[in-house]
Amino acid sequence: MIIDTYSHDQFKEVCRAFWGNLATVPLGIRLRSLADFLMRHHMLLRGLSTRHADLADLFTLPDLKEGITPCQPLILTMGHGKMNQYGRMEYAVALRNKDPVICPLGALAIYLFWRWEFSGEPFPNFSHRAAWYDRKVYRS
Repeated sequence: MIIDTYSHDQFKEVCRAFWGNLATVPLGIRLRSLADFLMRHHMLLRGLSTRHADLADLFTLPDLKEGITPCQPLILTMGHGKMNQYGRMEYAVALRNKDPVICPLGALAIYLFWRWEFSGEPFPNFSHRAAWYDRKVYRS
């Protein structure tokens, strides 16, 4: 029996609180926390996995033709944290959600947009790998 759990409605209320206007918490922190919360929830990750995630650890695949709508998964390669017993690379995957309040891809996109357009952090230089490989997905 699972003791510590929450309902879908409670989950949505937590996400709405992040999206809402919490006057005491700056917008950047709310967007980062929401994107991190949704990524961990949908990908079944520990906090350590998202804290150590670099931009280079994220990728997507072209349209997989899985149904009537395009399916482009967000994939995270995990090289940090607990190793599996076989020493193999592990991946976590999330798909977009039809409900924008709980969509991990939408939350990550909006957080990154805020980060590079409004926070003053310069957009990454993608001209060579060394310039962006060590940049974290979530800034502290």
